[in-house]
Order: sequence, then structure tokens, then C-alpha cells
Amino acid sequence: MKIAESWFEKIQDEQGGKAPTEIEKPYSKIGNFTTHIEKSLILNTRIDRALRFILEAKGQSFLPAKITFYISALESLLSNSNSELRMQVADRGARILGQTFNERVRINEVISKAYTFRSTYIHGAARTERSIRKALKPLNNVEELLIELDAILRKIKKYSLQT
Repeated sequence: MKIAESWFEKIQDEQGGKAPTEIEKPYSKIGNFTTHIEKSLILNTRIDRALRFILEAKGQSFLPAKITFYISALESLLSNSNSELRMQVADRGARILGQTFNERVRINEVISKAYTFRSTYIHGAARTERSIRKALKPLNNVEELLIELDAILRKIKKYSLQT
């Protein structure tokens, strides 16, 4: 109990005498959504933002949402403007990771397919199994896309943390 009291006093000292119930929380709940305080969103680096999107993706069981968060993570790491994001992210990802021409083509294709699938789903065009297969072609299913996208993101994250 004494340890808890000493921590309580430290918290009060750091907060100008405010009790812990008065201290601003790092996040708050709104319905089923968690929102983080503005300061933590503004001060994040590209890697911090990407890691946050990756964590959100890892918590998703709904595959289109997982792909959407992965695309956002890739954008955080690889883009520097809002124009032609698909091309920018796919090209940079391929250049960073691809050792050979064929690897670069494959990485570019997977990232581009992920963008196509995400857009197809989010904008409401994914109404039938056929439209989903068309968006994924030549990949066989969403799971295959997700496995490849996950591998690409792991490599880019590793590269980003090393540089």
C-alpha cells in the first residue's frame, strides 16, 4: 500500500497537484472505438504511425480491414505526397526490397493488387465473388494477398528500422 501511495504522490507532483482522476488520459473510448489524444497523433514519426497501423491490422479478423490498415502502414513508410499514392508506394516498395527484376515486378504487383482490392471493397464495387476475384487476379484469394502483403510489410518495416 505504501508503494501505491508513493506512486500516487509522484503522479500528483508531476500533474501540479491534480489527482489521478483529473489527469488527461492517453486515449478515450467513444462507442466501440478508441481515440488517442491529439498530441500523440501529431508528434508521431512515420515509423510510429506505421507501427500503429500494423498493430491495428494485427487486431483485425475482418480481412478487408486488415488490408486497409496494411496499405496505410505502407503509405506511412513509403510516401511523401498525396498524389499517385498507389504508384509511389508500389514503386518504392519494389525498389527497396526487390533484388532482381522479377522480384521487383512481383512486389509492385502485390502492392498494386492490395490497393485495387482495398479500393474495390471500400468504394462498394466488391459486391460479388466475381468482382473480388477480378480485383485479386492473378492471386487466388484474399488470404493469399494478405500473406504476401504481410511479408512485404515485414521486410519494409525491418528495412525502415535499420536505416
